[in-house]
Amino acid sequence: MASPRTDLPSDTSALDLLAGLAADRHEDLFKKAHVRTIAENKMIYARGDDSSSIFYVVKGLVKIFDITGDGREIIYRMCDAQSLFGLSAIFGGSARPVFAQAQVATKVLVISRQDFEQFVHENPKFSIDVIHMLGDRLRQAHAAIAEFVVGDVRSRIAQLLIKFSESGKVLEGGSIKIANKMTHEEIANMIGATRTTVTKVLGEWKCRGIIETSHSKILVHDIGALTQMIQH
Repeated sequence: MASPRTDLPSDTSALDLLAGLAADRHEDLFKKAHVRTIAENKMIYARGDDSSSIFYVVKGLVKIFDITGDGREIIYRMCDAQSLFGLSAIFGGSARPVFAQAQVATKVLVISRQDFEQFVHENPKFSIDVIHMLGDRLRQAHAAIAEFVVGDVRSRIAQLLIKFSESGKVLEGGSIKIANKMTHEEIANMIGATRTTVTKVLGEWKCRGIIETSHSKILVHDIGALTQMIQH
């Protein structure tokens, strides 16, 4: 159940979209928002739901995905802290085009479409930044489609692990601990492969000492080897 918002995000300046706004503008954007806490694996919204609000992730992780006609799950994006999602609402769409699900216990701020549109109207530079952000997401989607078409499974898995390694924790000795927990099935859905193939490839890399896996956690020991797989 949503409750009235009582606190601002602890570090809104870390979000590129808000970095150009003065502190009082941050407060104007969030002051009418409501806090919502979502349990792990609980759906935030489904395709076809009313598209009347935008979400800001305070903490946690949200999966944006869709289900194909034959039941396959296609994962478009993972939204971590200081991410905005649900922006299709600002284009006047009456229904959500995709699903959003909390991957861990997640806290979000819920901003009504009306309040967000008013803020955009009052802050022209912010509206331009929103357009740039949506353009970046569109380019990323195009790149993902191109990689899906031309890249082999090993290359796509390597690219995915490298991407998540960029925000991972570097351990003593140079290994990188990927923060996001990912099952083999989720990896398969992200890259358009089968779970069996992903399990086989990760098993090969584990035997070669490139990675280490345990309980959906991945430790990258040799980022260079993954990079070579993308380049060839």
